[in-house]
Amino acid sequence: MRLIPRGTGIQAGAAVAGQLISLGLLPVLTRLAPPVVFGGYAPFLALSVIGSMVGVARIEQITLVSDAEDDHRVVHGATLAAAVLGGAVVAWLAGGFLGRTPWEALAAGAVYLATVLNRAWILRSVRDARHGRIALSTFTETGGTILLQIGLLAFGAPGVLALLTGRAGALLLASLAVLPPAGEGLRLAGPAAIRDLVRRHRAVVVVDLPSSVANTVSWQSPVVVVAALWGDASAGAYSMAYRLLRMPTNLLGIPASRAFTSELVERTGAGGKGAAGFVARFTFGMALAGLAIYSPVWIAGEEFLSGALAWALGVEWAEAAAPTRILTPWLAAAFITTHLGVVFLRTAGLTLLLAFNLALLATRIGSFIVGGVTGDLTTMLWVLSISGVLAYALLYPLARRSLARRPTSDAPAEVVDSTGETRH
Repeated sequence: MRLIPRGTGIQAGAAVAGQLISLGLLPVLTRLAPPVVFGGYAPFLALSVIGSMVGVARIEQITLVSDAEDDHRVVHGATLAAAVLGGAVVAWLAGGFLGRTPWEALAAGAVYLATVLNRAWILRSVRDARHGRIALSTFTETGGTILLQIGLLAFGAPGVLALLTGRAGALLLASLAVLPPAGEGLRLAGPAAIRDLVRRHRAVVVVDLPSSVANTVSWQSPVVVVAALWGDASAGAYSMAYRLLRMPTNLLGIPASRAFTSELVERTGAGGKGAAGFVARFTFGMALAGLAIYSPVWIAGEEFLSGALAWALGVEWAEAAAPTRILTPWLAAAFITTHLGVVFLRTAGLTLLLAFNLALLATRIGSFIVGGVTGDLTTMLWVLSISGVLAYALLYPLARRSLARRPTSDAPAEVVDSTGETRH
């Protein structure tokens, strides 16, 4: 527990520095890339995130389960191969079926590849509590993305291509900061080695893969639906509201969750104790932080937010005020529970986590149906937000139940999430 403030401080400091760059340059980016450009970029990025989750089958999580260095080499080799192959497939689909230009297709494939590598390699640093490496990676990803995107736009690159390429470049640079130790190597694993790895840790694929996919689709699908039903401009406004409201999670929630993960691994491992009390105290602290951060956004009101967004980002972005205020309760609840996903995974509560994520996905689908039937975006967003609050209110009681049912043997549970947070 004593290392939590230090680890959180190091990572949060880097996140704050990166977000300060992002916030400072966001008005420049939004004037170079209006809502319609963001609307064309965001759905494709969301689909890439979902695809990268499925393509690796979540085997990267085994790094936090196994103590065998050979297993780690197999994991890194398998994810590297999957990243390259999956990136090629995404590029082919983007160009052949989604009508992207050849350069946009290549950029989309690069985003896929970089997403996989970053998720797999940062996992090792989380396991070993290498907070400095994680901090450098976070800073590079956050600050580098907007710097590269603005630079490409300023030099005349087409909007969607510039946003995709900037994201891919920043992710690749960030991945280098958490490159696995040289002693582990990155040897490519053959089919037999991968089959053996999956067989010994089959819960990752059998239970956590569908759970992770359901969670990721729940978070990434709304912008795709908004774009399909109401066009790129509305999708851009939604995307900006989501981006702004997710900043507290990026600044504080995820760094705290990664430090939380390192501590929880110790408390639920051999000889560990006091996990339930630790989780309760940490969740209470996150609740206080969430209320302090998000309440002012709700109290400010839509008219104030509209003027603030128009002044800061440009008049075209005033329309993002309504979705920003509507989505605030949902994203506040998600911030408070950011760390709880790892509790289920560490205490062998994968079935409970799967049930939660399937229920969450059902609420998302229900909101899409409401939106399609009514034809009203505002109504759909309200249903999306309210159902999200109700769903996340159940996550802590379920986590407590998982803790109560956790294995009593000295062996650690089967799997822990790669970042320590509930996957959004």
